[in-house]
Amino acid sequence: HIDLRIESNLAAGMSPAERATLAHSIVSHLEAAEVLAPSVLPETKRQQITRAWAALNFDDGERPELQFRASPALGAGVLALPDGSLVLLDRSVALARNDQQLVALIAHEFGHARRDHALKLILRERPGAAVSIWLHHDSTELTAAAAQVFLQWHYPHAMEREADIQAAALLRASTIDPARLS
Repeated sequence: HIDLRIESNLAAGMSPAERATLAHSIVSHLEAAEVLAPSVLPETKRQQITRAWAALNFDDGERPELQFRASPALGAGVLALPDGSLVLLDRSVALARNDQQLVALIAHEFGHARRDHALKLILRERPGAAVSIWLHHDSTELTAAAAQVFLQWHYPHAMEREADIQAAALLRASTIDPARLS
């Protein structure tokens, strides 16, 4: 594995355009592989969730994009993409007890996105891609590897803790009890 400082530096050095291209490529790859499909949630439910997400008090005013997809292969969860956008999987909505619990789940994944956890793990798992970005500013290998990495990893405990801390701060600032994270 490459050193975490290198991963952090490479992640920090990626431009917003490179991150957006990578995020779009990951979603496209997962859709082509039939891992992600269009959401089957009713439009009214998606709007309700989007309004609850929009009501959060982001300290920098920058609210990441929230996308909706179905995924029988992945089940429940939220994907934190390298550009900071989030993909909420339909099954999560069915399992959540209420919208506040769902927003807490999304806030936790926002914590991963804000800390570049997904990108750092991709770079850690695919050091050849990291070298390609560093030497050639070419993310082709990274794009090819990223979707596969998304399907296989679990965040290390330290990253989960960082995401929880970030989510708790966001929830507290929005007058939502951080206990919803459990």
